[in-house]
Amino acid sequence: MAEEFTNFLDEAEASKKPKSIKRVFERLLIAKENEHTKAKTAFCRACAIVIHTDKLKQLKATFQRQVGYEPTDEQIAEIKQFKDATENFDFSPYEQEDYFDLIADTEVMEGRLVGNEKIDVVAGHNVDYRCKRYRHGVTLAMNLDEYNRWKERTRK
Repeated sequence: MAEEFTNFLDEAEASKKPKSIKRVFERLLIAKENEHTKAKTAFCRACAIVIHTDKLKQLKATFQRQVGYEPTDEQIAEIKQFKDATENFDFSPYEQEDYFDLIADTEVMEGRLVGNEKIDVVAGHNVDYRCKRYRHGVTLAMNLDEYNRWKERTRK
């Protein structure tokens, strides 16, 4: 009984591993995006997806042009090389500060009840960026403490 359960867990763990190049990239992208969301820094997710998808489409197109159903050893090696490149994808161009233009810094107002009156109070800021390459929009939503830390960091 215990052995069956262990085998089941091993199979379940194996099934969690991404199988396709697209899934590998998506997992890396989600991890990178979460890292930037926590750090309150700009990251152009859309640019990373566009660049990776273009490379994948180009690889698929070259294979589809060739006649035959069996992939050659060269094609298999090229696919493995692309998968390795995906696992080590360089996200650094899409997270540099000079990759973005600051578009707007708007206050987020929140209604608070003081006595019997409702007063609008600044609860945080939305900082809007636009990437320079494809003009994708990126918004960072921050409370006041996070905004003050961001302001200090960007002044330097």
